[in-house]
Amino acid sequence: MGNKKGEYSMILIIEDTLRHQEAARVQLSEVEVEIVNYDKAYRLLKKARPGTFSAIISDLHFKIEEERGVADAPFDPCYPRNMEAIGTEIPFGLAFVLKAVELQTPVVLYSDTNHHEDLTAGLMDIFGYNGFYPSDFGKETKDPIKDPEFLPLCGYDCRMAEDMHWDGQKIVLEPMPEAPSSKDAVAWEKHWQKRVKDWRIALQALTSRTV
Repeated sequence: MGNKKGEYSMILIIEDTLRHQEAARVQLSEVEVEIVNYDKAYRLLKKARPGTFSAIISDLHFKIEEERGVADAPFDPCYPRNMEAIGTEIPFGLAFVLKAVELQTPVVLYSDTNHHEDLTAGLMDIFGYNGFYPSDFGKETKDPIKDPEFLPLCGYDCRMAEDMHWDGQKIVLEPMPEAPSSKDAVAWEKHWQKRVKDWRIALQALTSRTV
């Protein structure tokens, strides 16, 4: 099942946060990728067949937007319960993971939300910490599973780029500042909130798969 080591010709990245989308374009410029929000991903994957994408990397949570008059929308606005979901975030990424498994396509769930912030992200702790990269706080990692089709890199395992951040309009290539003194804590916190996902980690996890 899946692709052999390093053989990824078209990767579907499903992400709704603009700064993370732009980071993916910058960091993965040498790889053929298609970067989409949940709505387009939904339509693409409904029609996909095994081999359409060589790998999929998806965020966990997506903010639901209203789609009226759009054919094959994920959420039909005719249903009151669907309307209640507009503007809220749901773990749509889990559906994308299951679809990837059906397509026999390697998939990474790549979310910076952790168990301190969200119940669904907390459930991802059932997988423990990944075996590719050292996790924070001295947590033990498990041995990598051979040829895993699903790689959960959530919370502490979803790394942030240390060499770039988002200035509101574009990706800025520069190191993040040092941890602050107490007087600089507020400014550092604002800078921290502009950090972007390091998609190179997710790609490296895929290419580290063994067969």
